Amino acid sequence: MKSPAHTARIKTLMKLFPDARFIHISRNPLAIYPSTVKLWKALDSVQGLHNPANDDPWMEDFVFSVFDTVFRRYEEDRHLIPQGRLMEVRYEDFTKDPKTALSDIYDKLDLGDFARAESAVDAYLSSQSDYTPNEFDLPKSLREKIIQRWTGYIDRFGYRDEIAGKR
Repeated sequence: MKSPAHTARIKTLMKLFPDARFIHISRNPLAIYPSTVKLWKALDSVQGLHNPANDDPWMEDFVFSVFDTVFRRYEEDRHLIPQGRLMEVRYEDFTKDPKTALSDIYDKLDLGDFARAESAVDAYLSSQSDYTPNEFDLPKSLREKIIQRWTGYIDRFGYRDEIAGKR
């Protein structure tokens, strides 16, 4: 299940699903931040009591705060996941070669024979061949704020070089 909020719920998930396998997908924070803002604005528009203004002042602090909490909780609790049941993957590596990444996930998490899923994976990847991820052009001041606020995440998941190239 793709659900970033569950990243902070390892204790609960381990109680509910003691044999669960976990895949943590990290992503460049310079993409996470604007993507999260876009998501929240879309959710507010569809599920809120009003359409938010494009510059709702609460949004920036909210996104930073939630991310900080989720990342901190993940780091505090990931040790609770038994050896061999957690795989950390960078989004950029996954999207570069998704079939190989999935095969590695199957292997490392002991999910069975990837060959059984391979034709369905091929069909899905073929159906998504036109997909292009959103690209965001962030103001320099916001890029710097993201880098400052999320430096621990940047270093933990190896985004320092990528981010240095975008400054």
